Amino acid sequence: TELLLTAAHKSYSTEMNDILLTALGLALQQWTGYDQFKISMEGHGRESYLEDIDISRTVGWFTSIYPVWLDMSHSDHKNKDERLGHLIKQTKDMLHRIPHKGAGYGVLKYTNKKWGSEKGSPDISFNYLGQFDQDIQSKAFEVSDIKPGNEISPNWERPHALDISGAVSSGCLNMHMIYNRLQFEKKT
Repeated sequence: TELLLTAAHKSYSTEMNDILLTALGLALQQWTGYDQFKISMEGHGRESYLEDIDISRTVGWFTSIYPVWLDMSHSDHKNKDERLGHLIKQTKDMLHRIPHKGAGYGVLKYTNKKWGSEKGSPDISFNYLGQFDQDIQSKAFEVSDIKPGNEISPNWERPHALDISGAVSSGCLNMHMIYNRLQFEKKT
């Protein structure tokens, strides 16, 4: 995890989502045999793209959800390392072309029909939550031992067939995959 958080980004000046989405794309490619995937990205919306608005004293996240097209097509690189480097750069370029990390997509989606519909929604959701160690080490927050109960109604319909989220906690990257056990097997 330490190498992933530090050295892995030096070669291509990447962010964590660039690396994790490339890894997800390669895993999906190996699993399904397909090269391209529509992913529903979720972000916390607290990036500093709005210079006129000070959000430093606000609490919580301003969740943004937007689709991305993940392309793991074979490139003309014969060397495995060259191919991996190409895919990382391709994923990074795709993500960095998205204005304001997807904030605003939801408004456009519902006000302008050309920006998407529920019919074309992705089957896979991805959310990297970040590093929780930093907040815990600074003593700004601590993990509660109180069980919160149900976060979601049992009557809620899952919008994605596969919901992937991850975070760094206690120095370790943890990835969680939520799926319908009648649709997928745990070993898959």
